[in-house]
Amino acid sequence: MLCDSAEDIWHYLDERFGKPDIVAREVMNELFALDHRKLGSKFMVKFTTLLLDTESLLKSINEEEWLISNRTVAELEDKLPQAERVEWARLMSSTVGDSKYERFKIF
Repeated sequence: MLCDSAEDIWHYLDERFGKPDIVAREVMNELFALDHRKLGSKFMVKFTTLLLDTESLLKSINEEEWLISNRTVAELEDKLPQAERVEWARLMSSTVGDSKYERFKIF
């Protein structure tokens, strides 16, 4: 992008990153882009770190609904490697939390 002034640059940045729904979408895309097949043994560390960072950011901009819906949690479950998914399914009924996301985050 070519800009003529600092004001144009700030306007572009506000349009691109100043709107909470745009920021939320970008952050969620980063989380959903993780692939356990590509990251191998590093996946769970990266996944949990990014999940907690995403939660903090979304809460700070009042967009946490992007993360805590049952549909999103189902998509996050699908991101898990097979062994982790089996363990999560086994523990889900006994894990305490107000929502499916809260139980998932504790896992």
